[in-house]
Amino acid sequence: MGRSILFKHIKEFSDPFIHGKEEQSKFCVLYFHHNTDDSRSGVDICLSLCDEDKNKSKYYLSYLLKYTLVNGEFTTQSQLSAKIRKAYNSLSESDKSCILLNKTFNATNTNDIVGYTTRIGLKATDSNPGTEKIKKSYISLRLAIAKNFDKSYPCEKRLPKLESLADNYLSTHESGNKENWYIDHFGYCPQKYKGK
Repeated sequence: MGRSILFKHIKEFSDPFIHGKEEQSKFCVLYFHHNTDDSRSGVDICLSLCDEDKNKSKYYLSYLLKYTLVNGEFTTQSQLSAKIRKAYNSLSESDKSCILLNKTFNATNTNDIVGYTTRIGLKATDSNPGTEKIKKSYISLRLAIAKNFDKSYPCEKRLPKLESLADNYLSTHESGNKENWYIDHFGYCPQKYKGK
């Protein structure tokens, strides 16, 4: 449902919010942010293909799973680790290196909506002096995606900052009547779009 794109290249796109751990430079494995399952926890699906000399051109590509369904149950980023870590750790190394399901892409499903927005919960200030400026520049980038975040999603809970996500989607994908779009997808319309 919701994902943050995590990409870092040590020379060209040095995102200060990426952990940059060795596991994140691998492909088709899970990276757990912490060794304990608490509110700081998170899980990435790692999609890096670092076959080249990592000392010359190391990069990390992964997706932070913000909101997912686990056996049909809505799961937040901080809850996910506790739900899947034990099962994942029990897998053999060969099974761990092949967690992605090869599913044929259905190009005929034109009802899917995919929105791009800024990441949630990032802060520019921290204990490292001198990083505030670069952190602010990365906070403002649209590096999060959400698919089918409207009322068609089969879950009672909704993403935080839902209207912000919808506004970003409308600014790049919809040129028609925004009031009708909101009513069709959410069942209501914010005041700012009424009559537009």
